[in-house]
Amino acid sequence: MIKFKNYEYKRPNEAEIKASFDNLIDKFNKASSADEQIKLIKDINHLQDEIYSLSAIAEIRYDINTTDSFYEQEKAFWDNFNPTLASYNSKYADALLSSKYRKELKERFGTYVFTKYELTLVSNCIDIYNRGGVVKKSYMELLEGFDALGNHKSKQLLDTLSTFVLDAGMNSANTSKFMDIHNNTVQYRLKKINEVLGVEITGHRVIPGLTMALALKRISEASS
Repeated sequence: MIKFKNYEYKRPNEAEIKASFDNLIDKFNKASSADEQIKLIKDINHLQDEIYSLSAIAEIRYDINTTDSFYEQEKAFWDNFNPTLASYNSKYADALLSSKYRKELKERFGTYVFTKYELTLVSNCIDIYNRGGVVKKSYMELLEGFDALGNHKSKQLLDTLSTFVLDAGMNSANTSKFMDIHNNTVQYRLKKINEVLGVEITGHRVIPGLTMALALKRISEASS
């Protein structure tokens, strides 16, 4: 077994990491089968493991010797880069939770992987909500199309969409049970929601960022 002091450390290329995450998440969102997404999950997990191993090595070696100027600089690098990594984890969580192959992925990986990323999503949502600003605004803009419908209709459709995406696993039958309304009503509302969003979400992946936007809206309503 390799001793900790012998583990090789080299600062990763920030641009290459970003490009790798962007490429893998984009492929995941565009995947045409559960098998394809399963392979990409493994690739993304491998990338995360490599990155966080390097981060841990740098932090631990700095903690062991805080006078080491090299690892002092590396710790500063990771302190600056970690928010970027967190944003990619959020994008991945959004893509994973919005996958139209969620059922198959749960069967392959179990519920743990979803619980893990649901917690990541919640944590990131709370952080974004508390910070506010441009990031929060960019997510909430995804829901602006509902404002033109009037308060009652807007609330009705957004409540249905939130339940469908956040609670019911994008399953209309479960949505009807949770909301205590007929499934035909859910289907009708989802059709209207698709028209507002300008994309088809029924039985398909949610558009990127929508899960986060709905979660932020729910946090905002609970806090008011």
